[in-house]
Amino acid sequence: MRKPWNLMLTLGLIASLGVTASAQSPQLDSCDATWLWPVPTNAAEADRLIDMDELKAEDGSAVLSDQSFADLLAAVDSGAASVSTGSNQSSKIELSSALRERGNWKIAGMRIDATAPGGHGDIRAVYGELPQIRLILQPVTVNGMNCKVHDFAMHVVYSFPKPNTRPSEPDEPKFREILDDFLALKKKCEDAGVMTTGAKLGIHPGLKNNAIDGLTDDVQAMLKKYLHDHRLSALAIMGLDPPEPWIFMSLFRPQGPGTNFVVFPIPVFNDPSATDDADKRKTAQMLTFRATPHILPVAQTDNLSPIAHNPNLGNLFQVPLHERKGVSMSEFFSNNFAADLDAPAKAGVAADGSPILDAQMKNKDIPDYIANPTKCHFFNTDCLSCHVESQRREKFNLAPSSFAFEWPAGIAELDPGVKQTTQWNVRNLGWFPRGGSVAPTISQRTANETAEAVSYINEKYLAD
Repeated sequence: MRKPWNLMLTLGLIASLGVTASAQSPQLDSCDATWLWPVPTNAAEADRLIDMDELKAEDGSAVLSDQSFADLLAAVDSGAASVSTGSNQSSKIELSSALRERGNWKIAGMRIDATAPGGHGDIRAVYGELPQIRLILQPVTVNGMNCKVHDFAMHVVYSFPKPNTRPSEPDEPKFREILDDFLALKKKCEDAGVMTTGAKLGIHPGLKNNAIDGLTDDVQAMLKKYLHDHRLSALAIMGLDPPEPWIFMSLFRPQGPGTNFVVFPIPVFNDPSATDDADKRKTAQMLTFRATPHILPVAQTDNLSPIAHNPNLGNLFQVPLHERKGVSMSEFFSNNFAADLDAPAKAGVAADGSPILDAQMKNKDIPDYIANPTKCHFFNTDCLSCHVESQRREKFNLAPSSFAFEWPAGIAELDPGVKQTTQWNVRNLGWFPRGGSVAPTISQRTANETAEAVSYINEKYLAD
């Protein structure tokens, strides 16, 4: 556990380093914007991680407040966390008592982004630019000298917009201040002989093998400066109905900062023609190997339509199913799907129920398209598609296609050693328990999002 006096020292260190970093105008690379901590293997290593009980704002309050955490638990305990498997059966996230303790949730990863939900000009024109710090949490419990990483994850999203702007406009001075402190962390690594520029995206070089003493303390001190529950804008959780399925759901604050979180209906599952509200506003999705299809519910995405077709400006849930054009990963778990890789991709359903086939895209191109942040984002693509594109690409040994994200020059690529490799790994950033060992994981989608964010940040904020 970190001590208060140590945090004050590191706050001062980061402040002084920030001035130097800003004056030199360095730029970020992948590992500077997306951080992955090493997998803890014992109680001592687990204790050195940042937990959500000890992570406080400058005013001493928890950055994930008691009320916000309670809202999440209430959502998990509600029917919103349940997914029907047919025949009056369903699966639901189940949290043990240990996972209901906020202090057992540790920071496994951290990301910064300048333009949520995406950096492409078409996306920004509709949704605006929302700078964010995102924490990826996983529960780690300790028993004596041992620790256990659980197959659950939580995403905690802090946003930095100008007040009362729609579409969102960034608080540029505040975000530049944040960037200066991320640059300060980069400089501390460089001064210790650990280079992040050019390092492939994987476990952060300064954290690997405890390369830099006190770096996690410095991160905690930096987060203390900027995070507050009032900045907390979204929560998401992936949980199990043990031993599976893996179930995803998210929450938001419709009444704004400081208010209660409620479950966010997943946009692509809305069916305006449905008469039952549960069908009209589905709130969870799962990957299961107990039933078919393996991804439920099956989404009718809208990621092949122009970005402005489905903006978050009042009609988010109003696009009829037969007007949507999009692809998903739902059929990639079907038996004998390998034989269909060269078939035209299903891109929608006509009003008469017949499938609409895309004239250019084949099934084998879908993972690259899903992983492309210039095309697919939270509001037009389902959760599971973005969490399994990497493992399906690995399973079918798919070569890059013309639909793949165009990687920005000068940005370090993904470390192959942290790619998803099994059908049970749905991590986009974090630790995957795989039986006797736990694997650090970053998906190609996350790497692409990181490269897009870094390129945009370097060009807009750090080019001077």
